[in-house]
Amino acid sequence: MALASGDFLRWNVKDGGDYFGGFGIGHLWFIYFLLFISLVALPLVVWGARGRGIRRMQAFSRRVAGPAWWLVPAVVLLVGRIVGEPSEDAGGNFVFFLFLFLLGFVAVCDPRFMESVERYRLPALLGGMALSLFWVLSGEFRDSLPDPSFQRLGLDFLGAAATWLAIMGMLGFGKHYLDRTSRTQKYLAEGSYPATRSTFCTRRSS
Repeated sequence: MALASGDFLRWNVKDGGDYFGGFGIGHLWFIYFLLFISLVALPLVVWGARGRGIRRMQAFSRRVAGPAWWLVPAVVLLVGRIVGEPSEDAGGNFVFFLFLFLLGFVAVCDPRFMESVERYRLPALLGGMALSLFWVLSGEFRDSLPDPSFQRLGLDFLGAAATWLAIMGMLGFGKHYLDRTSRTQKYLAEGSYPATRSTFCTRRSS
């Protein structure tokens, strides 16, 4: 009936409208997010494929590898959360995920980043889990605060820090225990998304 009525051809992405007729994105909103994030980030990728770009991104990667600099990515993610808040109606915070993508791309440009992540994996993961738990339990308190306010901003910063620390901790444990090849790992890697290889950030700076 939907095909005969033409409702299937109606573009409807608001409030999960495609669940009730029409063509939309539903729970796969992250797929088109990945597409547009990749397109927006393309200039940085192209710039990073050249000598000067590689050197600058590797310098940034070496800095954020140390615990003293872990607050910098948290600030970047906080800005993304604030700036991209209106885009959450489309399924998620586009700017927040864009900044997270860019941070990840730049961070892994230098091998010392992963070495540092592996070294500090336990405190990073414990810190991320503790802040994540606090973020969940403080939900009602956050909602009671005026927005904007310095108190709300501080709690949002802790949420951004929780995101970065948790990712660092998981990457560190993955690097320590899963950085090896196996038939199962190969199958899962190929099954999640088609494998792609990139030489960006792997060339030696001249």
